[in-house]
Amino acid sequence: MIITYEIHFLKSMLLSVFIETVVIYCLVRLTFKIDRQTVSDKRLILSGMIPTVMTIPYLWFILPLWVHGNMELMIVGEPLVIICELIILCLILPVTKLRGFFLSLSANSLSLFLGHLIARYSTLFF
Repeated sequence: MIITYEIHFLKSMLLSVFIETVVIYCLVRLTFKIDRQTVSDKRLILSGMIPTVMTIPYLWFILPLWVHGNMELMIVGEPLVIICELIILCLILPVTKLRGFFLSLSANSLSLFLGHLIARYSTLFF
């Protein structure tokens, strides 16, 4: 079976959305101790989904027009994604810029790490 770039993108985006949503949810509830009266579960889940869905297409389809090579894309693209997602998270959640940065950095780092592990060792997902 031939997997096109677009299918690979969709699978990667779904995986990233799942991982980043779980990371953000756990950090906000368990580390920052923000309760459900302050931020509803729905809003918290959306705060994991929206930034990822808004930034990944640029990383996969727009940035490669100017930046070539996987390593270069990671070096240039990931910091840009973290900054963009930090801004989006600060607009969605009642968090400081420092906490938004921590959320974005943590979610993206784990997503990148687990995504590479799954892509390398899993024949089921990719």
